[in-house]
Order: sequence, then C-alpha cells, then structure tokens
Amino acid sequence: DDFLWFNLFVEDNYEPGSTMKILTVASAIDQEVFNPNETFLSGEMKLIDATIRDWDLGKKGMLTMRQALSWSSNVGMVKLEQQMPDEWQSYLKKFGFGKSTNSGLIGETKGTLPEDNIVSQAMSAYGQAIGVSQFQMLQAFTAISNDGEMLKPQYLKKIVDPKTGEETVTKKKVIGHPLTAYSAQTVREYM
Repeated sequence: DDFLWFNLFVEDNYEPGSTMKILTVASAIDQEVFNPNETFLSGEMKLIDATIRDWDLGKKGMLTMRQALSWSSNVGMVKLEQQMPDEWQSYLKKFGFGKSTNSGLIGETKGTLPEDNIVSQAMSAYGQAIGVSQFQMLQAFTAISNDGEMLKPQYLKKIVDPKTGEETVTKKKVIGHPLTAYSAQTVREYM
C-alpha cells in the first residue's frame, strides 16, 4: 500500500474565492477609500482584455459598496481594488500571503501572489489569480477577529517531556498588525 499523507491545511495551494472579499473590504476601510454608501452598477465590467462578472450577472442592478460585500460582488471588489492598487498588493503581503506561515508542518506551501499585471492583481480582490493555503487564510482572518492583531496559527497546546513531565505551554504569538482595530471591527459589523 503506497498511501501518502497530504496535509490540506498547509500543502494545498488554492484560490480562496469570495472569502478574500472580507480582507479586501477591511483593507479598503483601513485605507479610507471605502464609502459604504457609494454606488456602482453590478453585473460586469471590462478590464483591459478581461471581463469581470458577478455571480448573478447584475440582476440586483445598482449596489452600494456595503452591499458589494453582502451580495459578494466581484465588480464591487475590483472597484475597491482600483482605488488602492499598490496598497492592496501590500496588504496581501501584510496578511502573510506569498510566504510560509512557518507552521513547522512538512510540505507547507508559500502560495502564490498575483502576477504583475492589472487584471491578475484586480482579480485577487475577489480571491482569484492568487494561491493560498488554509493556514494562510486562518492566519489572515485572525487579524479580522482580533481587532487588527494577526496571530501565528498554533496547533499544539503544550509539549510534555515524557521523562521529566516538564510542560512547555504554547503561547500566543502576535506576528503583525495589518489593520487598525477600527477596520477589523467595521468589516465584522458588515459581515
């Protein structure tokens, strides 16, 4: 039997899709470019040689930016990304994408950041054209749940020496502050 373990939490590199929209909105709030009452026409938009489409093809018509999150609008996320293109790429790195979480687990992927072109970078705002691990997403979302404070994912509570019984307890480790507390709290309210 040639059974091989594959740890999906750290080895799988996937496009996170709409879960990324929470981080996009939080970053836009942080950059002070998010106006919840700003409106846009949902459905589709052209971007260079690509067409960005919403899942419902715009049946809802005009949406506010706050509705862009609740209705999961790709067009709305691209419009936000276009107000902060360089900053958004910086936020992806602040959230830890494109590098290992240093989990200590074998075979951990560092994922892939969007290619250096306008379309791929815009698509990353709604979770396409970027590759992440589940551990990276978990880590990024700790910044949302902990008022801007990003924590290293931990999977061991403690280590006990079998000979001495001595315990080494895992401690909380803050690895960054990609967002203000206000930005994290506001996006949680919008969710």
